[in-house]
Amino acid sequence: MIFYHMIDIDEEIEEDWKKPAEGFNEDFEEDPDFEVVRFGMNSIDRLISSVGDTEILPTLSASVQTMFAQPDWRYHHAALMALSQVKTIN
Repeated sequence: MIFYHMIDIDEEIEEDWKKPAEGFNEDFEEDPDFEVVRFGMNSIDRLISSVGDTEILPTLSASVQTMFAQPDWRYHHAALMALSQVKTIN
């Protein structure tokens, strides 16, 4: 379900998204698509915090591999955002 929400973004990519300005972009933070992705990222954070990285990382790894096997760029984006939530690997 988490990944389902993370891929529920517009398929069309706008030019400003392809070539973002350097540094922090406050407009990006207010993008409705980013809200959906942020929900998924926060959910992954909560899972890792509550279940533990030892238990969740094998499942997350398998899910990410499945996401990268998809041809749609949104799956790749969701997989990368999920990986960005993994702080340390023991």
